[in-house]
Amino acid sequence: MSAAYVGYMMANKTDVSFRPSRWRDNAPYHFVNPTETQRMMAYTKPIEVDPAIVALRRELGSYKA
Repeated sequence: MSAAYVGYMMANKTDVSFRPSRWRDNAPYHFVNPTETQRMMAYTKPIEVDPAIVALRRELGSYKA
């Protein structure tokens, strides 16, 4: 799994370079947009919080044996 992720980063990421001489004047990280997603999966769906689960977690967290 980690080898697949490293391969993915080398193929798709803009801040990975195979030519170190390119970094002297033209570093790849200068071309990365700050708002661009740099993850394997983009989480665009908002997280929905279930109040019943939150209440259950509080109840279990406050339990004393």
